[in-house]
Amino acid sequence: MSTMVRRAFVNRWAIAGALILVALLPRLPDLGAFAGADEPFWVEQSISFVNALLRGDWAGLFQSPHPGIPPMAGYGLTMRLLVGELDRFHLNYQADMLRLLTTAAMFDVLVAALAVVGVYALACQVFDHETAALAGLVVALDPYFVGLSRTVGIDALLASFMTLAVLSLAAYLTPARRQWPYLALAVLCGVLAFLTKLPALVLVPYGLVSLGLAAIGRPRPARRDVVRWGVFMLIAALLGGLALAATWGLMGARLGYIVRAISDTIVAGLDVPHEGGSYFLGEPDRPLDGTFYVWLLLLKTTPFSLVGAGLSLIVGLLSWRRWREPGHRAWLLLSLFVVTYAATMTLGAKKQDRYILPALLVLDLVAAWGWWVVLRWAAGRLPRRRDHADQWALVIGGTLLLLVTPFWLRLHPYYLAAYNPLLGGAKTAAWVYAVGWGEGLDQAAAYLNRQPEAADLLIASHNAWVLGIYARGQVVQLTAQNHYVADYIVFYYADALRNVPEPWVIERFRSQTPAFIAWIDGVPYAGVYRNPDLPRKLVSRHRPAVEHPLDVLLDRRVRGLGYDLPETAPAGATLPVTLYWECLEPMSVDYQVMVHLVDEAGRVWAQADHGPLGGHFATSFWQPGLFLRDEFELRIPADAPAGTYRLRVGLYHPVTNQRLRTPTGVDHFIVGPFTVR
Repeated sequence: MSTMVRRAFVNRWAIAGALILVALLPRLPDLGAFAGADEPFWVEQSISFVNALLRGDWAGLFQSPHPGIPPMAGYGLTMRLLVGELDRFHLNYQADMLRLLTTAAMFDVLVAALAVVGVYALACQVFDHETAALAGLVVALDPYFVGLSRTVGIDALLASFMTLAVLSLAAYLTPARRQWPYLALAVLCGVLAFLTKLPALVLVPYGLVSLGLAAIGRPRPARRDVVRWGVFMLIAALLGGLALAATWGLMGARLGYIVRAISDTIVAGLDVPHEGGSYFLGEPDRPLDGTFYVWLLLLKTTPFSLVGAGLSLIVGLLSWRRWREPGHRAWLLLSLFVVTYAATMTLGAKKQDRYILPALLVLDLVAAWGWWVVLRWAAGRLPRRRDHADQWALVIGGTLLLLVTPFWLRLHPYYLAAYNPLLGGAKTAAWVYAVGWGEGLDQAAAYLNRQPEAADLLIASHNAWVLGIYARGQVVQLTAQNHYVADYIVFYYADALRNVPEPWVIERFRSQTPAFIAWIDGVPYAGVYRNPDLPRKLVSRHRPAVEHPLDVLLDRRVRGLGYDLPETAPAGATLPVTLYWECLEPMSVDYQVMVHLVDEAGRVWAQADHGPLGGHFATSFWQPGLFLRDEFELRIPADAPAGTYRLRVGLYHPVTNQRLRTPTGVDHFIVGPFTVR
């Protein structure tokens, strides 16, 4: 090996190592500092997936119609390797979930770093070496890619696989490189992308169109070569998919159910928008139209990528006659993917900012080529730089990229909140759509954790799954009922703009001044509100003082601790009653409280059945260790004769009417006595 070749080999490995370092530096610090809205879901799904895999339960591998197989396998095995046995985790949100989130995110970080190196290696096959190095650097420092690749989800992995598939196909279609391993790699990455998320299906029509474009103007043998290998690999992918489906079916999976679930997901994605209303261009209830992803491509790019994409368009149009040359052909194929993917995503009713990431990464590659062409041309015009124009283009381009990097690094760890300052930054983004995917909820939790008796707070939030990871108090899902009994209500403003959970619940707090607002880059993300209508604490982790103590177990799920009750009351009066409950086990059923007024003969004179705490705190929200003060009133009939009465109390299923029983088999307990005058 000559000295020049050896030096080039060493340099490429050095660049690959440097790119890995650059990719890891902004991603590794403070993993788990905040959690995205879907992260707990993917942690739980991944645990179920890997446990089913280790049990040999092939049917249990189907956890999601996304399908999400590579992410769940990667997250689950990473947690199993670094944490240990996962069955012992009951997802206590502060003890377990944060640790699992942080551990699983390491898999995303590792894949992202390897994807950056893959981008560089494949870009070397379609561009000049310097362009490839700049492209790898741009992708490594894309703030949206950095942000999503620090979270547990499927969007960063999807973007990584799709970008590698597109670049592999471009490498195969480069005349000087046309070798079947690149096409095989494109198919492999495409299959991994499809197994990650269904939008990867766009690679099929894109691949066919790309193969057709590559055959235009080529000699007949070359056209036959392109078509032959393209058809071969498509057939191989089809047969592989059928073999996988057949194997899965033979191993016990519900194949028909899986196919229906996936097809229903595709149809739902096209027809059914996300939960709640919409917010677009400053107007509530305005649906997200076809311009939504155009806005996102503009807002989510960095100034470097946006200007570079513009330069590439100018260069491409001015030199359109050279489109068959390798660099220009690659620019055309990459640009085609950006347009194809963005246009395809506009067809769906479900639209999210995260969905645009695959197009954004490929646009980064286009921008890198645009910058390199222009900078190389400029450097070539300088007398002392002419002989090393390629290297100077890389140095200048890398320097420009690093100069714009601090504008989003300052937002650490909220890289998802970075928006292009050339278009007004975060404030413009907040006008365009409802920004936020969980950022700022950690700040809201930190504020609540600083309050007196923080561990005893009852907090209601539509994002309870995420807020509960960080808040020390009891966090429940915000509903139209339970916000009456919560100590604090936390609104995520992106949800509130879309009238989630309920418009009238949001309106009740709109006029209040929040106790705390989580701000990120000048935009409010979450607000913490005190409950103004809570006369006394009704839910606590501290055992209450009870006037008449009891100790009654009901199916070992609930303990009746006692009651407060007047000693006497006149007929026709309203009797104030307070029952005290302790939750022993979580419950999935919303049991009703049975209260019957009975005389000494057992005759029922009145009843006051109700949901716990006035129907504002259903038993499905109860958690072990909570004590509840259930206040209500019972009207004594005017014709009730004077004498001694008692209350017959219990809990029953609202549908079957089946009651919880004491250890002795009795389906109620007695409160009282008291006297009716």
